[in-house]
Amino acid sequence: MKSPFPSRSLAFYLPLILSVFIGGSISIIVTFIHWSSEAYRVKTNFEKQGDNLTENLQQNIQEYTNITQSLGAFYESSDQVTRKDFKLFTQHFLDENLGILGMAWAARISQQERLNYEKK
Repeated sequence: MKSPFPSRSLAFYLPLILSVFIGGSISIIVTFIHWSSEAYRVKTNFEKQGDNLTENLQQNIQEYTNITQSLGAFYESSDQVTRKDFKLFTQHFLDENLGILGMAWAARISQQERLNYEKK
Protein backbone atom coordinates (compact mmCIF):
# COMPACT_ATOMS: atom_id res chain seq x y z
CA MET A 1 0.00 0.00 0.00
CA LYS A 2 1.30 3.39 -0.95
CA SER A 3 1.69 6.12 1.64
CA PRO A 4 -0.55 9.11 0.98
CA PHE A 5 2.44 11.35 1.72
CA PRO A 6 5.58 10.14 0.07
CA SER A 7 8.74 11.43 1.70
CA ARG A 8 9.26 13.90 -1.12
CA SER A 9 5.77 15.35 -0.59
CA LEU A 10 6.30 15.68 3.19
CA ALA A 11 9.42 17.74 2.56
CA PHE A 12 7.42 19.86 0.15
CA TYR A 13 4.58 20.49 2.66
CA LEU A 14 6.75 20.87 5.79
CA PRO A 15 7.36 24.64 5.32
CA LEU A 16 3.63 25.15 4.78
CA ILE A 17 2.75 23.10 7.89
CA LEU A 18 5.36 24.94 9.98
CA SER A 19 4.14 28.33 8.68
CA VAL A 20 0.54 27.52 9.57
CA PHE A 21 1.55 26.20 13.02
CA ILE A 22 3.86 29.14 13.82
CA GLY A 23 1.45 31.72 12.37
CA GLY A 24 -1.48 30.20 14.27
CA SER A 25 0.53 30.12 17.50
CA ILE A 26 1.58 33.74 17.10
CA SER A 27 -2.01 34.74 16.32
CA ILE A 28 -3.27 32.98 19.45
CA ILE A 29 -0.57 34.61 21.61
CA VAL A 30 -1.22 38.09 20.17
CA THR A 31 -4.97 37.62 20.61
CA PHE A 32 -4.50 36.61 24.25
CA ILE A 33 -2.20 39.59 24.92
CA HIS A 34 -4.68 41.96 23.26
CA TRP A 35 -7.60 40.45 25.19
CA SER A 36 -5.69 40.76 28.48
CA SER A 37 -4.75 44.39 27.85
CA GLU A 38 -8.32 45.22 26.77
CA ALA A 39 -9.74 43.57 29.90
CA TYR A 40 -7.27 45.53 32.05
CA ARG A 41 -8.23 48.79 30.28
CA VAL A 42 -11.95 48.14 30.77
CA LYS A 43 -11.39 47.26 34.44
CA THR A 44 -9.28 50.38 35.00
CA ASN A 45 -11.87 52.64 33.32
CA PHE A 46 -14.66 51.05 35.36
CA GLU A 47 -12.78 51.57 38.62
CA LYS A 48 -11.93 55.16 37.65
CA GLN A 49 -15.58 55.93 36.87
CA GLY A 50 -16.60 54.32 40.16
CA ASP A 51 -14.05 56.40 42.05
CA ASN A 52 -15.28 59.59 40.34
CA LEU A 53 -18.90 58.79 41.16
CA THR A 54 -18.00 57.96 44.77
CA GLU A 55 -16.09 61.22 45.17
CA ASN A 56 -18.93 63.20 43.62
CA LEU A 57 -21.48 61.54 45.90
CA GLN A 58 -19.32 62.22 48.97
CA GLN A 59 -18.99 65.88 47.97
CA ASN A 60 -22.76 66.19 47.53
CA ILE A 61 -23.44 64.54 50.88
CA GLN A 62 -20.90 66.85 52.55
CA GLU A 63 -22.48 69.89 50.91
CA TYR A 64 -25.98 68.87 52.04
CA THR A 65 -24.65 68.18 55.54
CA ASN A 66 -23.12 71.66 55.60
CA ILE A 67 -26.47 73.16 54.56
CA THR A 68 -28.22 71.27 57.36
CA GLN A 69 -25.63 72.48 59.86
CA SER A 70 -26.06 76.04 58.59
CA LEU A 71 -29.80 75.78 59.18
CA GLY A 72 -29.16 74.49 62.68
CA ALA A 73 -26.79 77.36 63.39
CA PHE A 74 -29.34 79.83 61.99
CA TYR A 75 -32.00 78.53 64.38
CA GLU A 76 -29.55 78.49 67.32
CA SER A 77 -28.41 82.06 66.72
CA SER A 78 -31.92 83.50 66.43
CA ASP A 79 -34.41 83.97 69.22
CA GLN A 80 -37.25 83.42 66.81
CA VAL A 81 -37.16 82.37 63.15
CA THR A 82 -40.09 83.62 61.14
CA ARG A 83 -41.33 82.06 57.93
CA LYS A 84 -39.98 85.10 56.02
CA ASP A 85 -36.52 84.82 57.66
CA PHE A 86 -36.43 81.12 56.85
CA LYS A 87 -37.37 81.70 53.21
CA LEU A 88 -34.72 84.42 52.80
CA PHE A 89 -32.07 82.21 54.40
CA THR A 90 -32.86 79.04 52.44
CA GLN A 91 -33.69 80.45 49.00
CA HIS A 92 -30.04 80.51 47.91
CA PHE A 93 -29.58 76.87 48.95
CA LEU A 94 -32.64 75.84 46.95
CA ASP A 95 -31.53 77.81 43.89
CA GLU A 96 -27.97 76.46 43.92
CA ASN A 97 -28.64 72.82 44.88
CA LEU A 98 -31.06 71.15 42.52
CA GLY A 99 -30.84 67.95 44.55
CA ILE A 100 -32.69 69.67 47.40
CA LEU A 101 -36.34 69.63 46.42
CA GLY A 102 -37.54 71.72 49.33
CA MET A 103 -37.10 72.87 52.90
CA ALA A 104 -39.92 73.44 55.33
CA TRP A 105 -40.18 76.09 57.98
CA ALA A 106 -41.19 74.92 61.42
CA ALA A 107 -41.73 77.20 64.36
CA ARG A 108 -39.73 76.41 67.47
CA ILE A 109 -42.13 75.41 70.24
CA SER A 110 -40.83 75.03 73.77
CA GLN A 111 -42.09 72.26 76.02
CA GLN A 112 -44.13 74.79 78.03
CA GLU A 113 -45.87 76.10 74.87
CA ARG A 114 -46.50 72.67 73.39
CA LEU A 115 -49.94 72.00 74.89
CA ASN A 116 -51.26 75.43 73.87
CA TYR A 117 -49.81 75.04 70.36
CA GLU A 118 -51.35 71.59 69.90
CA LYS A 119 -54.75 72.88 70.98
CA LYS A 120 -54.72 75.48 68.17
